[in-house]
Amino acid sequence: MKSKRIITLLLITVLSISLPAPIKKVNASQVKKINASKVKKVNAGQSKKLKKIVLNKKTIKLMVGKRTNLKVKIVKPSKESKKVRWSSSNKKIAEVSKKGVVIAKKKGIAVIKATSKRNKKVSAKCRIKVMANKKLKKKEEDQIIDTIYDGNMPESYNPVLKSISHRGYNKVAPENTLSAFRLSKKMGYFYVETDIHFTADQVPVCLHDDTVDRTSNGTGSINDMTFDKARQLDFGMWKSKEYQGEKIPSFEEFVKMCKNLSIHPYIEINDKEIDSEEPIKKLLDIVKKNGMRWKITWISAKISYLKVIKELDPSARLGYVVKDVTDKKIKLTRDLKTELNNVFLDAESDLLTDEIVDKCSKAEVPLEVWTVNNVDEILMLNPYINGITSDMLIAQNVIIDNVYNKGYLKKK
Repeated sequence: MKSKRIITLLLITVLSISLPAPIKKVNASQVKKINASKVKKVNAGQSKKLKKIVLNKKTIKLMVGKRTNLKVKIVKPSKESKKVRWSSSNKKIAEVSKKGVVIAKKKGIAVIKATSKRNKKVSAKCRIKVMANKKLKKKEEDQIIDTIYDGNMPESYNPVLKSISHRGYNKVAPENTLSAFRLSKKMGYFYVETDIHFTADQVPVCLHDDTVDRTSNGTGSINDMTFDKARQLDFGMWKSKEYQGEKIPSFEEFVKMCKNLSIHPYIEINDKEIDSEEPIKKLLDIVKKNGMRWKITWISAKISYLKVIKELDPSARLGYVVKDVTDKKIKLTRDLKTELNNVFLDAESDLLTDEIVDKCSKAEVPLEVWTVNNVDEILMLNPYINGITSDMLIAQNVIIDNVYNKGYLKKK
């Protein structure tokens, strides 16, 4: 009997191990939930591959010469999906850089497109309407611009060899006026130079000469007349009838315009009557008030003025204007250096020799030159020189044109 019981228990144990577990009943709602979760997982995987590019602006209105920055917003972005390729439907009207900076060049309409580098089918567009600047719409300006650039406005840039517009684009517009400075920007300059004098009531104005005789319909020293009196004079008619009524700009008007147009100003302090640091401090205060402290260059033929600026603002970029370069002037320039600033010699190009340039190089004093209006002179510049002041030429355009003309590259 005992053996039968043992055998029976063994059979029950074997059967319980070998038999499959009971099947649980699953209703229809549970099946739907399982399928839905699987679908969600599949869709989640697919959504990583689908990119939707959204620009920060759909339509933009710009004046000729102005620029704006387009930004890309991507739904569910990844590191790869942020890379896009920018293009313009009409580069003559509006160009766009690799970083999405749009530059308005000519009146008309263009479409800026951002295309995903990973998926060419994914893109976004922005419509750009470029409008003409009425203040710059002068027959003579347009004629010269079309002649030089064949209707295409050159893009503003900051090349290694800087080009500084001398008193604004005075080849066409009257020197040291807002029209000349705006035209510099339109012609493609990033740097613009002006000269500063003070009126009798200590208002700094843009003027090269000590008197208003040459560039206005008035006479007399600017130091002897009030700002209001100077503003009554016509500073445009002497150049052309198209500029009749042009007013002498105050220094603050110039600084504000430079900020609005993204121009880096070169300020030459020419006034010989400054006998204290107060007038120079006033110039620095105007620059600081308008947020241009680190976006400006101060130059002067009077080393004493530059020393005052150095003391008031150790971070100011300073250029010593000279005709001929001597060992003493190189030393004076080096003495303007602080731990925070940059200094350079600004010399007359006609008096430079390779020997003088070598002296500057050995002394580690940067060198810029004035006033260069000859194409061949630009092409023959010593490579140590890193800036030119010109009435009408942009160094980079001259160099690029020379490269194409010699057949090194082919224009597209």
